[in-house]
Amino acid sequence: MGMGMGVQVGMGVQVGMGVQVGMGVQVGMGVQVGMGVQVDMGVQVGNGVQVGMGVQVGMGVQVGIDVQVGMGMQVGMVVQVCMGVQVGMGVHVGMGVQVGMGVQVGMGVQVGMGEQVGMGVQVGMGVQVDIGVQVGMGVQVGMGVQVGMGVQVGMGVQVGMGVHVGMVVQVGMGVQVGMGVQVGMGVQVYIGVQVGMGVQVGMGVQVGMGVQVGVGVQVGMGVQVGMGVQVGNGVQVGMGMQVGMGVQVGIDVQVCMGMQVGMVVHVGMGVQVGMGVQVCMGVQVGMGVQVGMGVHVGLGVQVGMCVQVGMGVHVGMG
Repeated sequence: MGMGMGVQVGMGVQVGMGVQVGMGVQVGMGVQVGMGVQVDMGVQVGNGVQVGMGVQVGMGVQVGIDVQVGMGMQVGMVVQVCMGVQVGMGVHVGMGVQVGMGVQVGMGVQVGMGEQVGMGVQVGMGVQVDIGVQVGMGVQVGMGVQVGMGVQVGMGVQVGMGVHVGMVVQVGMGVQVGMGVQVGMGVQVYIGVQVGMGVQVGMGVQVGMGVQVGVGVQVGMGVQVGMGVQVGNGVQVGMGMQVGMGVQVGIDVQVCMGMQVGMVVHVGMGVQVGMGVQVCMGVQVGMGVQVGMGVHVGLGVQVGMCVQVGMGVHVGMG
């Protein structure tokens, strides 16, 4: 073992073969350090910490009480790891990362520069977290998730396996994101949203509170989805669409670019809606309806099953 100047080692410390400890390192009571560990200058290691074989700890790192660090982990400069954190094998933690109390980080996770990981977060195997990501308290991130630069993930969010989250996305509290979901750049997902498996969400989409998005849904760029909207399985929503509060969109509906749907609208299964259609409050559209470009459907209108409405038609109130 090689130890630099000014090293402080507490009672009951166990240091394995080939360990290198830099200048000014502080090691607390009962610490266990495995074979081949490298600890750089100014590192602080709290009481009861367990450091696995081959771990590399950068300059100025602070490791809290009872932390468990797996084999082959690399920790960058000025990282802060709080009490009770568990870090799996082969994890890479970049510069300036802050890891809160009780966080669990799985095998092979890569955490970029400047991340903030809140208390009780669970990060699965093979997750990639890019620069400047903020992860709130109690978040659960599944295996193979990719989180882009500047993403903000709120408290209690659940992110399924294989999810891709683009740059500068904001995910609110209690959001549930299913397996294989793709979320584009600049998307805003508000409190309590549920996103099913395989959903694709384009750039700049805004999803309101309590929205439910079914399996395999495709949402185009710049779509706005209001509070309490329910979107069924396999729905395709075009660019720039606006969906009001409480709208229900059935299974396999196709909605083209620029459509505007008012509050409390019901759209049945298999409906096809053309570009620029405006559907006002309280409208009910039955199964298999085809609505052409530029159609205006007034307040409280009921359109039956398998109806075809041509381009530019105006359908009045009631």
